[in-house]
Amino acid sequence: MGNASLPNPDKYIYNGRYQKIVWLGVNGFIIVNEIDKEFLMIDPWPSYSRDDSLRIDSLVTWIAIRYHEGYECKAVFATHEHFDHIADIPKIFLLLFLRGIDFGKLPLIYADRGTLDEIKKSFDTLIGDLNDLSPDAPLIEDKFAEIQLNGSHLYYDDEMQKQILRDQKQNACGDGIDGSIYPLVAGTKLLDIKAGSFTITPYIWDHSSTYMFSDSAAGDASGNYQRTTALLVSCEHDTENKKTFFVGSAGEMCMSLTGGFVKDAPIATDVLVQALPQETDLDNWAPPFIPGFRYHVRLSSLVDYQKRNIAVRDTILACHYENFCVVKVLGFDHGSIDDASGNLEKDLNKNRVVQYRDELVRKGCEPETVQYLNRFLIEFTEEERTIV
Repeated sequence: MGNASLPNPDKYIYNGRYQKIVWLGVNGFIIVNEIDKEFLMIDPWPSYSRDDSLRIDSLVTWIAIRYHEGYECKAVFATHEHFDHIADIPKIFLLLFLRGIDFGKLPLIYADRGTLDEIKKSFDTLIGDLNDLSPDAPLIEDKFAEIQLNGSHLYYDDEMQKQILRDQKQNACGDGIDGSIYPLVAGTKLLDIKAGSFTITPYIWDHSSTYMFSDSAAGDASGNYQRTTALLVSCEHDTENKKTFFVGSAGEMCMSLTGGFVKDAPIATDVLVQALPQETDLDNWAPPFIPGFRYHVRLSSLVDYQKRNIAVRDTILACHYENFCVVKVLGFDHGSIDDASGNLEKDLNKNRVVQYRDELVRKGCEPETVQYLNRFLIEFTEEERTIV
């Protein structure tokens, strides 16, 4: 491959006959099993902002059409609580209910306890804004399926779980939280989840453990050992046993800074969906003695861990290379992502993927292809949406 060359983006890719992978932007994906008429969703956030009703409505329309065609969504996975991963989930569920889709046929939402709590808060606010719905309003918590470790509730935000434990101690009450398991060890394998013919193996993964401060600049009060869920997906009917591994946020897995809180987790997959570390204005002024802020250090750590642990047989899909607007000295404007985000025709995003590809080549772990997808519902025409 030439230094700046990348294949043209596809509308979707097939990982065998049972996994059609469609990108919604950020870490939003739909995995469609066309043979058994079922699909999964991961972090659906089509709005790319606080509220873009058109994009959300387009996705809800697509889901409703699939249900009328006999498809069912078997699970929604919310990998962690950040707004760019969960903000649209309550709206999607409520809109499907309002369009007459039986709430009982809607999928379970799998997430850690903290993420489910945030989804419930948002859903309850939406219901509260629709007074005429209140008597017959569905309960979003009826759709919750909590992933756990050793029977203990998991809270992926390091600072959040510390505060919860402090509050419980003060109030002399318990919620099944085992403080001894924190910080959570990234790379820990959790119990398999069956959803239709899909089998999903979750892993506790690193989100942003490369920051040297008590609160990272990457999220609201996010601790040094903030976590997320990585997901290994396969289908029981697939005789080829094709697998896709989704690592949807950062995931630098930097052992040099986190020590025993990151461990090796050998994984074999046909397709790796890898989020790229975020490149921000902080990279321009971070001093050398705080290496964790620097993009090239985080990218190098990501590739080091990938080379050591993740055997990719076929393709790497780059995702979550959006650029969040920095409007505060040490914070992000949660209202939107910049205009270039998700558009690989923009040099900034294309260069991010090229940098990642070149780092893979430099370290000798290049798969057959490194590519990216066009965002579903935005780049597609109306005709193309119905085809997908």
